[in-house]
Amino acid sequence: MQFQSTVLAALAAYVTGAELSATRGDFQQVFANAVNGDTITLEAGEYATSEPIVLDKKLIIKGDGALFVVSDLAAPVFAFGNMEGYSSTLNGLSVGTPGAEACDLAEPYALRANFSIEITGATVANNKVNLQTDVGVWHNERKLNDFYFADCHYAVDHPAKMSGGRGAMGRVHTCSSDEDDLRLAVTHEGNAVTNLLIQIDTVRNVAATINAKYKSADIGAAINLVDVGFFDGWNHSKIRLEIHLPAPFTIINTEGVVGRVEESSESEVSALSSYIVDASCNEQAIGDGCIQNVVFDIIACDLIGEYSLDKLMIACQETDENDNPAKCPNIDSAPATVQFFIDTNSFCEVEEFELDALFDLSIEVYDSEAYDSPETVFDLGSMSYRQITIDTSASGVSLYNAEVIYVKRTTDGDCSSFEGYLGDVSDGNPDFTQTYDPAAQTISMPHQVRAQMACATSDRTGNAITMNYTVLDDYDDGSARRSRSLDGMTSVMRARLR
Repeated sequence: MQFQSTVLAALAAYVTGAELSATRGDFQQVFANAVNGDTITLEAGEYATSEPIVLDKKLIIKGDGALFVVSDLAAPVFAFGNMEGYSSTLNGLSVGTPGAEACDLAEPYALRANFSIEITGATVANNKVNLQTDVGVWHNERKLNDFYFADCHYAVDHPAKMSGGRGAMGRVHTCSSDEDDLRLAVTHEGNAVTNLLIQIDTVRNVAATINAKYKSADIGAAINLVDVGFFDGWNHSKIRLEIHLPAPFTIINTEGVVGRVEESSESEVSALSSYIVDASCNEQAIGDGCIQNVVFDIIACDLIGEYSLDKLMIACQETDENDNPAKCPNIDSAPATVQFFIDTNSFCEVEEFELDALFDLSIEVYDSEAYDSPETVFDLGSMSYRQITIDTSASGVSLYNAEVIYVKRTTDGDCSSFEGYLGDVSDGNPDFTQTYDPAAQTISMPHQVRAQMACATSDRTGNAITMNYTVLDDYDDGSARRSRSLDGMTSVMRARLR
């Protein structure tokens, strides 16, 4: 052992606790079992440490003659796990390392402080999240006095390494006057965790007209949330309606059905989904506002239309503001109905324009469902496999969905006997199957080469068949509105008829 250091670190005021003793055989367990305020006295001798001792409580550690042996001084002996641990006191301990020469070490490194930062506030500005916190407590004036490595005294042999010195703050007082102290060699490693709630205005571009029908009380209502694609990132949306009633009235049913008013008849309502109502209000003074949210979902990209919340059961609250039974006026026993019209400003309307700037479209015909071996010639009765690729890597737009909505077949043969093949497939077709893979951004379509598809006639041995596909893309280009766009793709194959 060619050099060692004696550490005297007064890190905190004394806190009365138990007096504990530790030996080289049980010191790890003693540290683990100690509680805030305990004093641990280490017996003299060498203590081998393969990993830092974590101080996560406020302790006083004494160890005249106790030497912690480490492989090099880049290996921490003590790691302060929290603020309580950082307030511990280390008195008389030594750190030693074999094979080094006295006074050659550039900077002592025997301690490390890991800590969590308490977030005091957060703001969002200029596309950045700014966190307010105070980490000054972890960088205050901790110092070591008379730090030695064998016969090397830092205050004498390395004065340039000393962190003391005189400094003045204005003309009021001296803020530092320790010329002979070495700042405690501690590496500070911090991390911060915060729960960040960002609320995005999803109602600004939504206009709603609400008509609440109830004889016994005035009902106020407003849409306070339209979260497009909340459930699936595409067209399954969440809507929240806020209903205001004057106390002592409150809605008492917890769920019901929301429907869409058909244009053909204002009285005809088709059920869309169920709704859920907040818990009933209670203990309010007469005239106070009872506010309850009604949440429901709609599966549709275009939310424009008239809706109806039926069978909202209204009754009186159980108790008033003084916890007495509420005085209940005569009320209409019939349920209330809230009808409302949503206008989402056509954020789902189809726009027809050239998509070359947004999408790199390509199509290929393959010989198997593996879609890995291109082929253009097929026998009658065999299967052909087409795949459309919608590449958005160049434009960076987010593609939510893509689907073929129209298929047109042309050929150099005679198709007069086989008209009406496929066509509009937007609502499904038993003779047409397509699968969209969002990861690969591909639409895969198996086709059987049947007589109707190939326009097979007895006078020809083969036909060249051209398939024209109209693709509907549902995408987000970062403009705060979802868009849908059309484009066409064409593939050519040849069918051998006999």
